[in-house]
Amino acid sequence: MSSTFDNPAIIKNQYLIRIDNRSQTMCNHNTLALYHVGLNVTGAALVVRGVAQALSLPLSRGLDASISGIGGIGHLLLGVSLVLLLLRIRKAA
Repeated sequence: MSSTFDNPAIIKNQYLIRIDNRSQTMCNHNTLALYHVGLNVTGAALVVRGVAQALSLPLSRGLDASISGIGGIGHLLLGVSLVLLLLRIRKAA
């Protein structure tokens, strides 16, 4: 008697797909690396912005805009990586 988790076809709707008894995650290393870079850039911009506001540091308009721009670039990278992940899921379905 086998459980439903032994059949590779049933696991298709889970977070991984089994092919030839090997597990392959939905996102490849490039997409995952892009996601992590975007997450770290966004997090760093969030920390810098939070510290500057908590300490009431006087920021020039250029520095203020550059912090916002770096956070925006991080969000862009996160968005692109998520779109790539969704396209890969659609292709696998």
